[in-house]
Amino acid sequence: MDKNTEYFHERQRACMEADLKETVGELRRLLDVNGQRHPDAQVPTLTECVADEDRFIAVNGSAHRMYEPFVKFFRKRPEFRQVVQRALDDTYNV
Repeated sequence: MDKNTEYFHERQRACMEADLKETVGELRRLLDVNGQRHPDAQVPTLTECVADEDRFIAVNGSAHRMYEPFVKFFRKRPEFRQVVQRALDDTYNV
């Protein structure tokens, strides 16, 4: 199979997308299982994942150390700034 064909690249992209969705699903499952364990048996974690169908947000780290990752994220994906600002305003009735 010619690796320079559009078909090859589309198949490669589809496989990667499926792998990413599977990985997120596994993360969600592990966090759910951990959350359902007896408090004494839960593994302390700074990882949080919130999902809705095929959309998700995942963070890993203590809040006071997330400033730089958020700055990098918003520089890379500036379209999310307005969405996050609106969510904050709605959540805190600003």
